[in-house]
Amino acid sequence: MDSTPQHSIPAALLDRYLAGACSADEARQVEAWAAGHDAGAALAALKGSGANADARRKAADWAAIARRTTGAAARPRPPRPAVWRPWATGAALVVGAGLVAIGLRRVGSRPARDAAPLATFATAVGQQATVTLDDGTRVTLAPSTTLRVARDFGDGARDVTLDGQAYFDVARADGAPFSVHAGRTVTRVLGTTFVVRRYAGDDAAHVAVRSGKVSVAAEGAGHAAVTLAAGQAGEATDSAATLAPASALAEETGWLDGKLVFNAASTADVLRALSRWYGYQFKLTDSTLAQRKLTIWLSTRSSTDAFASLRLLLNVDLAFDGNVVTVRPRRSAARPLHERDVRDDVTAPAREVGR
Repeated sequence: MDSTPQHSIPAALLDRYLAGACSADEARQVEAWAAGHDAGAALAALKGSGANADARRKAADWAAIARRTTGAAARPRPPRPAVWRPWATGAALVVGAGLVAIGLRRVGSRPARDAAPLATFATAVGQQATVTLDDGTRVTLAPSTTLRVARDFGDGARDVTLDGQAYFDVARADGAPFSVHAGRTVTRVLGTTFVVRRYAGDDAAHVAVRSGKVSVAAEGAGHAAVTLAAGQAGEATDSAATLAPASALAEETGWLDGKLVFNAASTADVLRALSRWYGYQFKLTDSTLAQRKLTIWLSTRSSTDAFASLRLLLNVDLAFDGNVVTVRPRRSAARPLHERDVRDDVTAPAREVGR
């Protein structure tokens, strides 16, 4: 372990920590240093070590967050831009609301329900991230997802607001229910593991439970709740909640295991999901393709495999132009394959441009 005194820390060690390249002992050293120093002291320490301007800027933000975590009085700071991105792709840092993992960016304060959130976390296209909240709850964010934590989180109630899809492993806290607000729906638990999905434009929130029980309902008085136990799934619109078919559990949780699972989903919905995971925009030259129903799973880890499956299943050609993919029916007489022929892993090569 580095023997550097705790009143200072090498910029190289800080950079290795931010890049996720340091040892466990080094990580503990950095975290202990960050928790014990305010922004001014941390910045001075880095200046004294000869760090470059970029490293000093990183340390200033790091230490400001660490200072807030330890409850020290905050000093006035100039306002940030509306969106603040992390200093390094793949960086990991300790924040007031928990651990932010690969690709996560912290977004400037925006209203969440009645009060401004304590913290807002967001993933971009193709990114996943894990956040550990103050109560010990771990949240895994899917791509293109925003999680907002209420200012009074943990003060008698635990409320978060979700736009997108996330897996929650909720720490049990008797008397302090955990609530996920998605659109005008709410999912409430005491301690369990479950997935909630509702992106902007979705008509309903989709919930799947891996362990424990949750209560799902439309927000507001007079709306009946549906209780979901382990292995069950349900959905809630802004006016009602219902139990979903058993197959919905795999559809909602498959991404945690690297699979996008679809059961009689339209081609348009499948392509919309692939856009979030891989960043491509899709254009269909034949509008009838959009409504074709697909039952298949596609890889979240390999766009090559995913696109090979689409070619076989839909009997189409894919033309890549940067991040735009044009989907054209093949002119050959070959008939599209049935879903069961490509439901398993597809390894046929597929040429991609820009990936």
